[in-house]
Amino acid sequence: MTAALCATRPADWWDLGDDGNRLALAICRVCPVQTACAATADREAGVIRAGIAYLERGQVAPICQCGYPDDKRLDPRRTTVLCRRCHVPNLRAWRQDRRRYWSDYYRRHKAATSATTKETRAA
Repeated sequence: MTAALCATRPADWWDLGDDGNRLALAICRVCPVQTACAATADREAGVIRAGIAYLERGQVAPICQCGYPDDKRLDPRRTTVLCRRCHVPNLRAWRQDRRRYWSDYYRRHKAATSATTKETRAA
């Protein structure tokens, strides 16, 4: 009888959101007992069984372009699947936040320096 390849690997790899998910999917693809695992596997929420990743709601998780399962909420408007590792934040919002931060910083700095110069002139 052949043993499952996952028996000697860390069990955390098969929980969604772990950094070992990509390795777990690759191991499941070449496992000699994959068909037996698929026959006995329930749709357990948030795990990988028989090379299939299941979301918390029991649905099959889409696989990102980088090879990791996308454990975020499915959005029907998205045309490509990007996981949390591949998602690039919106830089326009970051630029606006940075400009706002520096304008507030210089405003406070100017107010603080004008207050100290008034104190030194008064003394």
